[in-house]
Amino acid sequence: MPDYRINQKVHYHPTVGGPHDGNEYTIRAIANMGGIRKLVWLVGKAKSVPIESLSHVEQPKISESNNDK
Repeated sequence: MPDYRINQKVHYHPTVGGPHDGNEYTIRAIANMGGIRKLVWLVGKAKSVPIESLSHVEQPKISESNNDK
């Protein structure tokens, strides 16, 4: 499972494995619930969500061709 940390930007997937909802969220808290299960609270969401429903926001890559200009 990918590492997540507080203040990180993420995407939320309402259905685990499905497409994300089109928004970016910031993680405000992470809690370990009974060993394996982790819940995450996101800025802009009222309730916690399972950590499995998150994915990292891709950072745009700077292409080498843009550096040549």
